Amino acid sequence: EYISRLETRDLQPTVGFASRGSLLPTRLAEGLPVIALNVDKVDVEFFRVKPDAMPNFLAQWDGASSLSSYSSEELLPMADLVYGGRFDLKPARNTRET
Repeated sequence: EYISRLETRDLQPTVGFASRGSLLPTRLAEGLPVIALNVDKVDVEFFRVKPDAMPNFLAQWDGASSLSSYSSEELLPMADLVYGGRFDLKPARNTRET
């Protein structure tokens, strides 16, 4: 029997939401799942779109699953920050965890 050990570099750190959408329902029953790979902590900010800005926001957002920094700079004035915090994730090394 032949056994060989192969070591590779760590996978590139990534973190993202488990869903594809950028909009959240008003109530989250079980929280918001994130997928993490080699990331110990993540800072997250949640914004609420101002009621009077909703039509303009939806027209500019256009159902995108992600936003460029240019788009977010245009959309952020239409929303208020409602929560900001740091989450400790600590996934196992080189393993995607939700």
